[in-house]
Amino acid sequence: MQNVRFQLILELKALAEMAQQKAIDTHPAKDDVKQNWSRLTAYIGQVINAIGKTYEDITTDEDLRTLESVIKELKEKKPQEPQQ
Repeated sequence: MQNVRFQLILELKALAEMAQQKAIDTHPAKDDVKQNWSRLTAYIGQVINAIGKTYEDITTDEDLRTLESVIKELKEKKPQEPQQ
């Protein structure tokens, strides 16, 4: 899943670069056309950030589950203290 997410981000970055180039192109274009390309660039950036955030949330959840299982395992293996 991480590989798919990484590939998607790479493709989105390529699209963002293309849109940015269209927005700053020197050939004559109407301002609203260039503005639309700029908006598209910004939106693609937001999508990339959202994908990255989602990945961070997923890995954090996985790390917490792992930590919980390790703690549980350690508690089960903990030698019983002698009762007095």
